[in-house]
Amino acid sequence: DKFASWASTVVHQKVSTSWLDAALSTLPFLKSAPQLSKQKQTKTNTIYAEGSCLVIKGYVNRNKTAPKELVVFMLAVPGDQVNLVIDHFAKRLEASVNSSYNCQMKVTVIMVNLRNSERFFTPGNEARNVPPGTLINSQIVSNNYDFYIVSQQSTKGSIVPNHYKVIYSKDSKLEEGHLQELIFSQCFNYCNWTGSIKIPAVLQYTKKCAKFNSEVMEGKQVGSSVVSKVYYV
Repeated sequence: DKFASWASTVVHQKVSTSWLDAALSTLPFLKSAPQLSKQKQTKTNTIYAEGSCLVIKGYVNRNKTAPKELVVFMLAVPGDQVNLVIDHFAKRLEASVNSSYNCQMKVTVIMVNLRNSERFFTPGNEARNVPPGTLINSQIVSNNYDFYIVSQQSTKGSIVPNHYKVIYSKDSKLEEGHLQELIFSQCFNYCNWTGSIKIPAVLQYTKKCAKFNSEVMEGKQVGSSVVSKVYYV
């Protein structure tokens, strides 16, 4: 079975160092998270965990060490599927990597909701869109580590902010402020645009990669010499 890839990972070795290469999933991509039965959702998350382990293996081969932190972005799923993601993806991935490489890698899973009804404007009589980089993390958010970030500038209409929710972050050393800076900085890392884009670049790369492999490659195997390159852009 082929499932939508709404997850991508950013691997870095230490919190204090610069962010390293984006690790991309090559499963087919849909614009919104799939509405699957519990059984299929469990199977999907298991596939994601297995695929992510292959990504970690590539990272270890390239850097000769396992990552200390792993940040995973995925499109939001219905509330009743969140626990399935935690149990069958996040915990499974964390346990598998730590067992394979005898390390203590920490996994942080962030769900990204791109379709929100909330809009934010500057105060005053002439209300305007808030500037890029605006963070909303109080009053209208819950106590469950969620926040809004506006990453793009718009001169027409109102900006739709992204809603980010951290659903898993066991013993992570990545502070909330650093995580929010990582998310916003990722919006500037897309090579086909000089400014910021709406979503973190790793998600945009994942979408491009999946679409290219599905529509152009049509299931054919990508050559080993280019599999780690951004050939799909």
